Amino acid sequence: LSELNSNGLRPMFTTRVARSRVVSDSSDCWQSKESPVMRNHHLAAVQVTDMLELDFTQVKHIGLTEASTKTLGFALKLAGSEMLELDSREIGVAGSRIGTSGRWGLQLFDSAAGGAGHAAELFGAGRDWLERARELMYRDRDHDERCISACLRCLLISASQGDYEGGLLQRYETIRMLEDLLRPSALAKNYPILPAES
Repeated sequence: LSELNSNGLRPMFTTRVARSRVVSDSSDCWQSKESPVMRNHHLAAVQVTDMLELDFTQVKHIGLTEASTKTLGFALKLAGSEMLELDSREIGVAGSRIGTSGRWGLQLFDSAAGGAGHAAELFGAGRDWLERARELMYRDRDHDERCISACLRCLLISASQGDYEGGLLQRYETIRMLEDLLRPSALAKNYPILPAES
C-alpha cells in the first residue's frame, strides 16, 4: 500500500487484491509495476428500507410505456420531495418490469438505511401526490410550451440524466396520460386503451 503510481497517487486496490480477480494469466493481467484500475463496477449495499411498488398491470392506457413510466417515477420523486420538504436524494426511484404480465412499474423508496417513512407518507397522500407530480411536470403555460421532454425546471436532475440521454423522459406524453388516469372514473372510459391481452 505504500507504493505510489506514476502520478504520485496511491492505487485504490493493491495489486494482490486486483490479481485475485483474474482467472488466467492472459495478456489482460497487470504487469508488476502497473497500478490496477477497475472500471464499470457497481458497488452496492444491502439494507432494509421503506419501499412503495406501483404495479400498473391492470392499467390499460396506451400511453403507459417504459418512457412514460420512468418519467412519472421522477415526477413522483420530485413532487414527493417538494411535498415533504426533503432533498430529492432522500427518495429513490427505479423503473422495472413488475407484476405477472411484466409491464413497466415503479419502485419508490427511502434512501436512508432502515427507512424514514417517506414512501409510506407519500402513499398516504394518494391522489394529491399524483396531482402534484402533474403540476411539477407542467409548471406553467410558458414552461409547457417551451419544454419538450425535460428541463431543470421540471424533471432534469443528476439522477434522471441517464434516462434523459436515453430518450426515456417524455414529459408531455406523461402529463397527458396522467391527466387521463386522474379523471373521475365516469369520464375515464374515453381514454385510449390497449387491446385486451390474450
